[in-house]
Amino acid sequence: ETVATKTYTVENVTVEEPTVPEKEGYTAKWESYSIGLKNITVKAVYELIEYTATFKINGEVVSEQKFNVENMNVVSPDIPAKTGYTSKWENYELSLSDITVNAIYELITYTVKFIANGNTVASENYTVENMTINEPEVPAKNGYTGKWTEYSLNLKSCTVIAVYTPIEYTAKFVVDGVEISSQSYTVETGTLEEPEVPYKEWQEGKWETYSLGVGGVTISAVYTFATYTISFKADGKEIGTQNYDYNNQTVTLPEIPAKENHRAVWSYKGWLHLYRIPSHC
Repeated sequence: ETVATKTYTVENVTVEEPTVPEKEGYTAKWESYSIGLKNITVKAVYELIEYTATFKINGEVVSEQKFNVENMNVVSPDIPAKTGYTSKWENYELSLSDITVNAIYELITYTVKFIANGNTVASENYTVENMTINEPEVPAKNGYTGKWTEYSLNLKSCTVIAVYTPIEYTAKFVVDGVEISSQSYTVETGTLEEPEVPYKEWQEGKWETYSLGVGGVTISAVYTFATYTISFKADGKEIGTQNYDYNNQTVTLPEIPAKENHRAVWSYKGWLHLYRIPSHC
């Protein structure tokens, strides 16, 4: 397109150049020419302007890429990894001017979840710049000691489980205030192996009723005066019984039924012990 027409003569060989029409993304100038004694045509010359996209990390240039109005593309370089951070280039758009694009590092937040008895007790967050958390107390559990499983803050989220260990308590077996035996137990123990209650003349002994509670237990022997029974038999048939105890230690032997051609005496199965006839006689 003709922008302007200028005339000149041999007596006036100067012309006033018109302004070169602008073209976005280009520099513009008239091509070189000289005025001679003939008509000439001068064309506008347009040259692409190169723009620069500068990529910086922490203020340092890591890449410079050229682009122009005919090729509005650049390739973002890789961002070096930084432990404990995510990384990305800030948002940018290419326009017909130089631009600077900065890398953005953002802290990663990691989570430590504390769980006891299937329930979440606490969740604590930390970052590479603050590697500390407030560890919660392990919830109490009756009859157990509790602690958290071993863990470390190693830049990844984790779950920490409470571990409970039964506490060992002592069951003491006592006779007349004197301990004769002891056993360890926990809240998970069902029963104890009870020692034999020491023998006392004319008395029956047993251990008092108890339950295996938290903190240990003292179990005392309980004695009561016993009543014993003697069965009298002749020819395998019972002919009588008598009871005796500490306060009534006399036993009267019943008359033995007569049996022709036989002499009868009482005998016993079992044993006698000084003024005492045991219940299994």
